[in-house]
Amino acid sequence: MPGRKERRDFQEYCRGYDLLQKRDEHIREAERVAAIITRKEADMQARGRCVRCWHHHGRCICELIKPLTFKLDVRFYLYVHWREWYSAGDDAKLLVGAAPDLTELFVYGRPGDDERLR
Repeated sequence: MPGRKERRDFQEYCRGYDLLQKRDEHIREAERVAAIITRKEADMQARGRCVRCWHHHGRCICELIKPLTFKLDVRFYLYVHWREWYSAGDDAKLLVGAAPDLTELFVYGRPGDDERLR
């Protein structure tokens, strides 16, 4: 029968294994999402979507978005889920269109965006 030290060592080993397994799952998920984002971006360009308002070029609303001015010195950092990115119904693009110099859009799962946001 194993002693206390052996049981403790085994439990620590199991915890370490679980952490490694979770890390590996996270890495696989990040790679999967990055691939989806790359395909989505290529698909949207191939379909003729506007890169600013995300609508089809025939229904582009960029000219309808009036620029905003602010009395205070502000910046906007938008963090959207990859499923919302390039969705014509998403509202984040409106702020990007109305204040493009003051707004930065980050996409969860897009390579490099999490690092830039920090």
